[in-house]
Amino acid sequence: KRLNAVSFTPFLIVMSSGIRYEVPTSDNLTITRLLREVFLEKDDGTAVAINLLHVTAIERLEPA
Repeated sequence: KRLNAVSFTPFLIVMSSGIRYEVPTSDNLTITRLLREVFLEKDDGTAVAINLLHVTAIERLEPA
């Protein structure tokens, strides 16, 4: 839902390990159905595979 919103709101993905990943735009995130993972491409060119079983929260980021 958040990725296809007309007005995208940046958010954080909070992991069970405490790591927090910022999703600044919908272009940074790819959702897979079969693997049950999301892939986050960071602005520095690196990418992270996020297993959805380890996501504990999604927090909305307020615009600066």
